[in-house]
Amino acid sequence: MELPKLINYETGIKKTLSKINNSKSVHYGYFEFIEGRIISKNLHGNFKNFIGYQHAFMGFFQKIRCLEVLNFIDKDQLPRKISFFQQNLPKNLSLKFKKIKLVFKKRIYKKKKFFKYNKKINILVFSDLHNIKSYNKFLISLKYNKNVNYFFRPHPKNIKYYQNFFSKNSFNNLRLDVINDYKKSITKNKINFIITSSYTGVLNEVSNMYWPILVLNFKNQMPNININKYFEKNFIISNFQNIKFKKYYSMSMRNKFIKFLNI
Repeated sequence: MELPKLINYETGIKKTLSKINNSKSVHYGYFEFIEGRIISKNLHGNFKNFIGYQHAFMGFFQKIRCLEVLNFIDKDQLPRKISFFQQNLPKNLSLKFKKIKLVFKKRIYKKKKFFKYNKKINILVFSDLHNIKSYNKFLISLKYNKNVNYFFRPHPKNIKYYQNFFSKNSFNNLRLDVINDYKKSITKNKINFIITSSYTGVLNEVSNMYWPILVLNFKNQMPNININKYFEKNFIISNFQNIKFKKYYSMSMRNKFIKFLNI
């Protein structure tokens, strides 16, 4: 199944690159996946300047997939440069991977919104691509609370699935959020609390822009972040039982979240 798809993919990449002046710089993401390695392979020998980008926040498992494999992938299947934006990467990373140039750029988030506490809590839940069965159980388990509304935002690849799921299930205080831009959703739905998975790339972005945030991690999962007891106890949840929302609306809690997330 996969081989014919990849052959067609490479044919398409070759056609696309043939239309680009080889004096141009080529920028692309997903360099560590097979699709990215195919792009890199076809750039070598024809283009001098091409750079791969970290495409999302890297937790524990993504770091293994994205970083540790660099020493095992053939040089002609890697970008000439790789640009990382994550702040908590090892300082000696450039020395570890000598066959490739690594560039580190810090993202600057100009707009920051720290929500104010209100008795009416509107929660935006970001889900990841995987664990559909766990998310389904989680959504069905949500109990009605007149002071809490939930807006569930599926991974883009799961939108059609959840449109069907929501059409077959009736929820009182839970709505499906498929607005294209989540920032518009936050404004429209008057969101004042965020729940996100440790397996989604949006974690890095929202943690720099919004507060309060909690991380949803199911009991059958190992959290995809650096595991430390304080963060696990205070910021990781597996359900919505007994959450004291009010205590999170403080800068001291946000500072602890950022500190222990980036250890």
